[in-house]
Amino acid sequence: GVLLRGMIKSKAYSWVTGAPLYVSRNLGTFTQSVTTLLQGDYVRLVGHAISANTIYFNPEPTWILKS
Repeated sequence: GVLLRGMIKSKAYSWVTGAPLYVSRNLGTFTQSVTTLLQGDYVRLVGHAISANTIYFNPEPTWILKS
């Protein structure tokens, strides 16, 4: 299935609660830091950490080109 919006919980996560999550440069993963992105990469907010192991997945329809 495909999740369009909702909660995702995994023991593999260790997020900072309340922090935003972005698409990562690593395929299929998220990051809480856009500083690891390189010039020319796109920044897209995909959700927020609800707890250390749970995220609220709700991708923004917009994206920003990192300069």
